[in-house]
Amino acid sequence: MEKYDIPYNKCPICQSNNVVPYHEDFCDNKIFRCADCTVQFMNPVYSDSYLSQYYAEYYTGDTSPEDAAAGHRRTNRIIFNTIEKY
Repeated sequence: MEKYDIPYNKCPICQSNNVVPYHEDFCDNKIFRCADCTVQFMNPVYSDSYLSQYYAEYYTGDTSPEDAAAGHRRTNRIIFNTIEKY
């Protein structure tokens, strides 16, 4: 399984050849910027097979609606208590 697709040679939005390296994200993925339309994009992008595997191991939604609601109430209580202090 390849982690990345083939890198773009052109901007994925406007098809300009005027793309330049811009910066790297926290995972060291290279971010490019189109000098013509100014869009920023990861280059190369993750492959479909990599993303399928990644999300298959991601959160499965096993939390019941009741547990999720209780978590939201606890979080809101903390926030409101902090607000009331000030």
